[in-house]
Amino acid sequence: MVMAMLGFYFEISRHDRDEHIRVHNRHIRADKLHHFEKIRSDATLPLPYDYESATHPAWQFWRRLGKRGISSVATFKDKDPDGSIMKSLGQHEHLLSKYDIIKINSVYGIDCFVNQRRMKIKA
Repeated sequence: MVMAMLGFYFEISRHDRDEHIRVHNRHIRADKLHHFEKIRSDATLPLPYDYESATHPAWQFWRRLGKRGISSVATFKDKDPDGSIMKSLGQHEHLLSKYDIIKINSVYGIDCFVNQRRMKIKA
């Protein structure tokens, strides 16, 4: 995982993640629970929670067989009637999301390109 090699945390480790997803600890494999430990707020860039981030695992990652490990909070608040947010967790259309690129640019001070069109995204 490129983002991890560059030093970025999993999106599910954000201090504010409980506002966006619900983690079912009892359904997560014991040897994978450390991935869900929250990081301090000052270790997170001030960007919106990114369901499409390359660092966001799919809902079924690290779960015990037959159990749901992660679900979106929106599902429980009737803001996701068709389940599309939950189904999209960790399903990346592109290698990096818009916010992944902004994170890389802000930390490393370089410009990344989106797709093959070489469209620059400014932080």
